[in-house]
Amino acid sequence: MKLRFLAVAGSPARLDRIAAGLRHPAAPDLLPLLQRPSLRIWGSSETPHVPLSDDTGLIVGLLFRKVDGQRIETIAPAEQLERTLLDEHWGAYVLLRETGDGHLVLRDPSGAITTYCGACENVHFYASDAAMLQCAWPRPFAPSVDFLRQWLAYPFLRAAMTGDDAITELLPGQRRQAAGPTVALDLAWSPFDHLPPPGPPPSLEQATERLRRAIINCIPRFACPGESVTLQLSGGLDSSIIAGTLAAVGRPFRAITFATRTADGDERRYARLVAEHAGAPLAELVEPDWTPDFERFETGPLRPPPNMMMQPFQRSIALGVLADGTDILIDGGGGDNVLGRISTASPVLDALFQSGAGAAWRTAGELAQLHGCTAWTVLRAALKRARRGRAIPWSADLRFLDRDLNWPAPQPHPWLAPHTGLPHGKADQLAMIVGIRHFLADPAPGMPAAFHPLMAQPLLETCLSLPTWLGMRGGQERAIARRAFRGLLPDAILDRRSKGRFESIFLRNYMASRARLESFLLDGHLARRGLLDARRISAYLRQKGQPRDHDYLRLLEIVPAEQWLRSFGR
Repeated sequence: MKLRFLAVAGSPARLDRIAAGLRHPAAPDLLPLLQRPSLRIWGSSETPHVPLSDDTGLIVGLLFRKVDGQRIETIAPAEQLERTLLDEHWGAYVLLRETGDGHLVLRDPSGAITTYCGACENVHFYASDAAMLQCAWPRPFAPSVDFLRQWLAYPFLRAAMTGDDAITELLPGQRRQAAGPTVALDLAWSPFDHLPPPGPPPSLEQATERLRRAIINCIPRFACPGESVTLQLSGGLDSSIIAGTLAAVGRPFRAITFATRTADGDERRYARLVAEHAGAPLAELVEPDWTPDFERFETGPLRPPPNMMMQPFQRSIALGVLADGTDILIDGGGGDNVLGRISTASPVLDALFQSGAGAAWRTAGELAQLHGCTAWTVLRAALKRARRGRAIPWSADLRFLDRDLNWPAPQPHPWLAPHTGLPHGKADQLAMIVGIRHFLADPAPGMPAAFHPLMAQPLLETCLSLPTWLGMRGGQERAIARRAFRGLLPDAILDRRSKGRFESIFLRNYMASRARLESFLLDGHLARRGLLDARRISAYLRQKGQPRDHDYLRLLEIVPAEQWLRSFGR
């Protein structure tokens, strides 16, 4: 299965010329999925799609009915089709439809299929990834200085801006409507419509049942019949929940896990435990010998990669998946964020305003147990969090950047917009959900479809509606999810408090390459543009011994921006 597509909308004569000159190097198996007078859509033979019964458009991806999880093969158009899709269906999809005087595009709330869009010479272009877009886009991509400054100053904020000023990303839940020269953009699905309702909160038992039912009704749908499925199994709670769900409904799958050469990222014993419990074969990959080469890198024109030090992990998984001939790759991506692994004291404030002082004090005690401190420490942190207000701030990180420059304000994101009555904990949770998208890769040529089931619309809606403080019961984060899977996963997985980390990969390779890193950054494009604090970078890299802080991680986050600029040869 593939989740890659290309679409163009405009006058019939222009579309005919584009179709005739379509370049296929990034997609040699590109096939027409829809041919309308003013809308053309292409995908591969492995691209799932749901046609509209009147042939005015189609849905690229998978679509399911909410009431029973039934997969939809075709759908009748309606006056408010988008509303019908969002209220009565869910899936991993993009809707593209010809309208009376133009067209519209809707990206599903989970954001499962990346959707880039741009207009040039009265033609609108849409694609799942840069390589597909290049098949039809009429000019070479050019790096955007505005995007670069945003990317550097606001790590992990993936909003609409991309690396080319003419291309934007349609965000999850957004709808784009074009009619002649007019383009309208709105949020067809909003997370603010699914916040905890007023009135008494649900009991822990009620919340547990709601979440268990949502997960079991949702996750197995991504393991499509007839397709081989591989689960990227870390041994952590999130991917283990997916394994436990697939096992509970009898859906066969294979698992693959990655271990660092040091203990902090070696979770094979947990992955083995889960795989054995689920009756799934497990392939174990170990961190290969690898030396960072800053001059050789893999980056696309629309976004730098998150961190080049992740390449040993990413390449190992990719090679393992391709060797197995997998049709679908799934993982626990976004689980921490959606299920509510909140690291601030904001659940105390939510408990206070939603259920009173008693619930707030209990939550403070549970957070103290979780973090190994006193309840009074938690309450002080909650007071500090309250002073920030209910808004969802995104602070600039100017470490190693030239602070004398006039850095921009963060670009807006509709999920981070001010909202009356937004609970503090939900503000933090939404920021986490937005932030995880920085790490989710676009579809890549040759790779199978990749899904992050814990970010599906039904789970987003369910988890956003549950009070954050219920998720801290017993002094454990994601307590509702742990409780929901008691009996479906080994207790050793549900009760563990540790979490695997890749810090050893980052630190080891940083130490091995920091001499080369200095020249790479300070003799590079970012420095020539005056964006870096050269003196601070040089002083930090020349420190004796290993760093005593985590600022080296920030330096490694800046490296991809330099690599990205060099990919344009300028």
